Amino acid sequence: MARADEDILYELYIKLGKSAKKTNNKGKTKADTEQLKGFLNRVPTHLLYLDEMNLPQAEINKYLKKAKLMFFSYSTIKNRHPELVSACLANKMDQLVHSIARNEATMVSNFRTQELGGERFDIDSLFVGNNYFKQLLHFSAVEVIKKILNENITFTSVGKTNILYISETGKKYHKKDCPYCKGKLLKPATRAVINNLELTPCKCIKDEEERIRLNDTYRTIFIDESIHTVAWNENGLPGNAGSYSYLICKGLLDDESQITPAITIASGVEYVPEMQHTEKVTKTAIGKVMMIAAFDYDFKGNIKIFTDNKGAMQTWQEEKKNIRIAELFESVTVQFVPREKNTTADAIGRTHMCLKIPIDKYSDIKNKYDMYDRLVKHKDHLESQLKTEETTVAELKEQLENNKDVIEKLKEENSCLQSNQSFLRTFINSIKAWLYEKQSSQVVLSK
Repeated sequence: MARADEDILYELYIKLGKSAKKTNNKGKTKADTEQLKGFLNRVPTHLLYLDEMNLPQAEINKYLKKAKLMFFSYSTIKNRHPELVSACLANKMDQLVHSIARNEATMVSNFRTQELGGERFDIDSLFVGNNYFKQLLHFSAVEVIKKILNENITFTSVGKTNILYISETGKKYHKKDCPYCKGKLLKPATRAVINNLELTPCKCIKDEEERIRLNDTYRTIFIDESIHTVAWNENGLPGNAGSYSYLICKGLLDDESQITPAITIASGVEYVPEMQHTEKVTKTAIGKVMMIAAFDYDFKGNIKIFTDNKGAMQTWQEEKKNIRIAELFESVTVQFVPREKNTTADAIGRTHMCLKIPIDKYSDIKNKYDMYDRLVKHKDHLESQLKTEETTVAELKEQLENNKDVIEKLKEENSCLQSNQSFLRTFINSIKAWLYEKQSSQVVLSK
C-alpha cells in the first residue's frame, strides 16, 4: 500500500536533521543553550502561522523556509550536544517537522493534479539511493521533485502523436486507442509519470513503432556539438569556435548502429555564433536541423533527434523559435544518447574540411554562395519579365497593324479639319478688316 505524501516527507526531514554536520562537542555549550531556549520560544509562533492562520501561499512559503532553517540549526546542536535538548523542545520540534511535512504535502497534492497521471506518482521512489533530500533545506518539496524528474527524463517530445495513456493500476503505458485495453479507463500521463512508475510499453506501442519502420513517416537525426580550439581569433574570444555536425537518416532508428549509406539523406557541419556554452550550440543545432528537414527536404512527418547534451535535451523547448519550427511536424522527439554512442555525428564534425577554414573566410564563402544564388534567381526573374514584355510588344504591334486604316483615315480627317480651320481663320480676319475700315470711315465723316 502506497504511503501518504506527508509521512514520506516527514521521514525525509527527519533524515535531513540527522545528516546535519556533527562537530566537536567541546565548547559552545553556553551559546547552544541560549539558542535552544530561543527555539523553544519561537516554535509555537511558527506552528500558529503554518497550521492555524489562513495565510496566502506566498506567506506560508516564507514561514516554511524559516522553520526548515530553524529545525536544521536545532539538529546541528542536538548532534553536537544531545544532553542540552529538553524533552519539551524535542516534542515541539517534532510537531514543527510534522507541520512542515503537512504543508508541503498539500503543495505536492496540488502538483499531482497539474501533472497528467500525477495521482499515481510515487514520491518515495524519487529519493531512494540519492542525496536529493538534502535539497529540501533550501527548496520546496515540489521544486526538488521537479528537478529529480527532469534529470531522470531521457527524452522530450512535442506533437499530437506523443500523448501517452496509463490505466489506474497497470504496469504498461498505451496509445489512446489501444486495442488491448477495451473496457479499461485510460488517462493521459506525462513521460515523467511513466518513468517514475517504471512502466513498460504496451504491445500497441511496439506495433506502431514496427509500422513506422515499414513506411516513410519518420526521420532520425544525430547531432554533435563542439566548441573547439582553432588557430585564429574570433570576436574577442581567441582560440574558440562553435559548430555542430548532423546526420539525417530515413526511418525510425534506435541507435547509430542502424545507420547505412542507403538511408543517409544528408550530413554536414555548420558554425554558430556561440563560443562558450555547448548547451546553447545544441539548442541552435536542433532548430537548424528541423529547418533543413522541413524546407530543404520538404518533410513534415515525425522527427527523432539524438544528442549527447542532456541539458539541451531538457531545455530545447524553451527556445520559442524551436517550438514554432516543431509545429511544422507531426511530432518532434529529442532523445539523450551517451557520448560514446554518438560517434558517427562526432566523426563528421572532426573530419569536415570547414573546420580548417577560419570563420570569417567560411562566412565569406557562404555569403558569396548565397549572393550567387540570389543573382541566379534575379536573372531568372528578369528573363521571365523580359519574355512577358516581349509578348506585350508583339501584341501592341499587331494591334497597330490592325488599326492602320483607321489611323490613315484619322490623318485625312485631321488634314481636312486643319484646312477648314485655315479657311475659317482667313474669313474671320477678312470680316475683322472690313469692319475696321467701315468704322474708320464713319469717324472721318462725323468730323
